[in-house]
Amino acid sequence: MFQDDIFDEWLDNESQQVLGKFKSNEKLSIEDKMILTLKAQTNHFHHLDEDIRKDIAKINKDIAKLDSRTMTAIAELDNKTMTAISELRKDSDKKFEQTDKRFEQMSQEIKHIYQAINSQTWKMIGAIGLIVVFSKLAESLPLIKF
Repeated sequence: MFQDDIFDEWLDNESQQVLGKFKSNEKLSIEDKMILTLKAQTNHFHHLDEDIRKDIAKINKDIAKLDSRTMTAIAELDNKTMTAISELRKDSDKKFEQTDKRFEQMSQEIKHIYQAINSQTWKMIGAIGLIVVFSKLAESLPLIKF
């Protein structure tokens, strides 16, 4: 609505005139008092604006620091997480290797048991075969009576 420079110049000139009246102890009109009040308010707004801008700049710096710390913390957490995952992977690899060795040992033991059973089975078949052969031979022999 107003151009700031034009309004500020006009208000400065008017307030200087009113202050001149005030210093020379002249009576101030309501308009003069309103000009001084308006000048005081614009000065107050100007200082508030400066304070707010400083606060916003400080907040922006604090946010930037917080962002930096957050990113650092995230990177550290990522590194720790990756290290933990790597350690877990190593541990699980070791456990899988141990389990694989146990299965290999069990397979070998089962193979030995199978071979032993197979060997014993053939021995039993051989023994049964001998018994059958001897019983056939015994049938063909004449019985001796005493």
